Amino acid sequence: MQAWRSRLYLRTAVLTLLVTFLSLSLIGYLLFWQVSNLLEKQFGENLRNLSFFITESVEPAHLQLIRTMGKRSRSYRTERFNLIKLKEKAGLRRIFIFNENWQSLLDTDSTYFTEQKYFDLYLDQRELSELQSDSVVISDMYEDKAGVFFKRAYTKIISGEDSYFIGIEAGNRFLSSYKNMKRIYVLFSGMIVVFVFFISYFFARTISEPVKKLAQSTREIQQGNLKKEIRLNMDDEIGSLARSMEKMRQSILRKELQQEIVLAGIAHEIRNPLGGIEMFAGIIAEEAENRSIKDQANKILKESHQIQKILREFNDFGKPAKRSEQEINLNEFVHEIVELMQKDLAKKDVRLQLQIDNREMRIHFDPGHLRQILLNLLRNSLQFSRSGGIIRLNVQENKKKQVCLDLMDGGPGIPEDQKEQIFEPFYSSLKDHTGLGLAIVKNLMEENGAVLRLMEAENGAWFRLIFPGISNSQVELAI
Repeated sequence: MQAWRSRLYLRTAVLTLLVTFLSLSLIGYLLFWQVSNLLEKQFGENLRNLSFFITESVEPAHLQLIRTMGKRSRSYRTERFNLIKLKEKAGLRRIFIFNENWQSLLDTDSTYFTEQKYFDLYLDQRELSELQSDSVVISDMYEDKAGVFFKRAYTKIISGEDSYFIGIEAGNRFLSSYKNMKRIYVLFSGMIVVFVFFISYFFARTISEPVKKLAQSTREIQQGNLKKEIRLNMDDEIGSLARSMEKMRQSILRKELQQEIVLAGIAHEIRNPLGGIEMFAGIIAEEAENRSIKDQANKILKESHQIQKILREFNDFGKPAKRSEQEINLNEFVHEIVELMQKDLAKKDVRLQLQIDNREMRIHFDPGHLRQILLNLLRNSLQFSRSGGIIRLNVQENKKKQVCLDLMDGGPGIPEDQKEQIFEPFYSSLKDHTGLGLAIVKNLMEENGAVLRLMEAENGAWFRLIFPGISNSQVELAI
């Protein structure tokens, strides 16, 4: 007992440590992100202040002369000299002036010449358009080839009828170093997260796998499969739960066995006197001369036959014959069942349309169980079919390489509020019916590892039987 408690405490401690580490990593990243935003915002404010100062240092009248005469004017040399001094004093990367056509007037970077168009300004087109309502605009953060982050600030100068724009460009190596450190932190955190994930996955599997096995065992018990033993070689609380479930399974098996013995005894005790009743009622029906007595004897025979039918269905549901799996050619088997139903179909004037594959489709199934399943479903469909109607029976392969048998009738269909109840025992919408037919079909399908589904149909009822198997192309027959 102490051992499994120690292991539980160890797992809890490890998981708590991992969760704590992940939480701290997330908090650290958020702090990095917050500081980075503050630094970037402060950087933008400094640029805004520098823009005002540099704009005040530029003479608008000189810009008109520069636009007219270019580098030949003294104004060009004077303004460029002043801008270079301001750039060096403020620690800027570059100062440049351009017109409304984004053509250069002067630039502290000697690689740019007068009237050259700044195509890179398209990146800041949105910010430049905002200069109509704002005196200074700041661009987004960019990164150059050397990995240095920089921003631009723009101001507008009006000289006469012309408009000019001053742009300043400033880099921030500290912010770049901070961003690089942030990348390293993110990378390191990512590696730790991956490592933590695998460690957590390992510990989670040690807990989840046994829980999955218990959940699977619970589903099997819920579906009525009590044959599989529940065994987990664990000394912790999960192992204790598994042992309790195994005791419960064995207890249910014992009770089911007791119920089967009781039901078999009851059926036997009923059949013996019922056989005598049938015999004497048959004698009376044959020998009685009085018409009224003969009719009463026939009613006794009819009711005794109904009791015999109920006992058979009750026995089939409570204790179905054990499975004896064989390889079956489903095509041939379906044809045999259809032949058996011909008289019943003709009596009610119902046509059965059969559509099957033109080559063998083999499945592994108990022949007796399959015969009972198909006869029950066909008789059920026949009961609800109208005179002159059609029952369709299709055998084909689905995308998962499973053989599917679809049975569709032209009856009134199954109301939405009854769809979940039709497979329950003793549920029937017809009088004088036990309601065990579909319940027996479902039990026999599950006994053989197959699946029975009620499909959505516009008219009538549509049942699909799914078996493992192989199929080929189709050929249609009308019967």
